[in-house]
Amino acid sequence: MNTEDVMTYVAAFNRLDYDTQHSYYHPDVELELPKRRLVGSDGIRAHYDGLHSAVRELLALDFVMVDERHIALEIYTEFRAFADRDGFTFGPLKAGDVFRCTNMGHFDLKDGLLWRIRVGSYRVWGDDERTEAKQFPGIARPLRPGEPEG
Repeated sequence: MNTEDVMTYVAAFNRLDYDTQHSYYHPDVELELPKRRLVGSDGIRAHYDGLHSAVRELLALDFVMVDERHIALEIYTEFRAFADRDGFTFGPLKAGDVFRCTNMGHFDLKDGLLWRIRVGSYRVWGDDERTEAKQFPGIARPLRPGEPEG
């Protein structure tokens, strides 16, 4: 994988294009989130199907480093609740809430595909912090925190 592949993967995630996103996964992929370990493409998809039924998640990359065996990312993440989500990782969300954080992502590659993925939360942003518009790959224009996409 290279930086362009990473951007395509993130753009697919932002567009909810699961087929493209999952085409980057090794058959033995594992994703470790702050409070969950997901095994296999089916396990990852089931988690995000549930999350994305109540929350719009958008990723922007602040830092990307790729070599032949690893990818390191600093990921600005915005969670926009359009329905209540009691089981959200960082605490309950109510419809209309926006939760923003920066995460670190470490990806091990196997056979050129994403194999072992670890995501850790680095920083939670307050309402008055990081209010600049962000370009989310796969989204047509930059958005400010919570700004509607349409």
